[in-house]
Amino acid sequence: MKGVTIDPAKQTAQARTGHTAEEILAATATHSLAPVLGECGTVGAGLALGGGLGWLSGKYGAASDNVLGTRIITADGHTLKTDASTNEDLFWAIRGGGGNFGIATLLEYKLHPVGHPIVLM
Repeated sequence: MKGVTIDPAKQTAQARTGHTAEEILAATATHSLAPVLGECGTVGAGLALGGGLGWLSGKYGAASDNVLGTRIITADGHTLKTDASTNEDLFWAIRGGGGNFGIATLLEYKLHPVGHPIVLM
């Protein structure tokens, strides 16, 4: 359940949900980019589905505002891709509804340029 893929040109990261915020930031920091994540490094990647406020929220919004897409397993066992144009109703529902709609196995985050590494407590 781990793996992070960074696209520096598109400023996006795809992270499997077994990662902590600290692990995702470590992967994105090499590109001087960071997603909006919580303030605690040990919080899991899925915090973004419950809202998630962190160090970059004042400028870029909540973590859920910066999720571009997901892969989710629904209660009936179907694996679905969600984003603004694919299963869009589910995509909008899970961003803030958390785990009430299925199990997220992958999150795609919008990354933002940062001039220095972000250190979580």
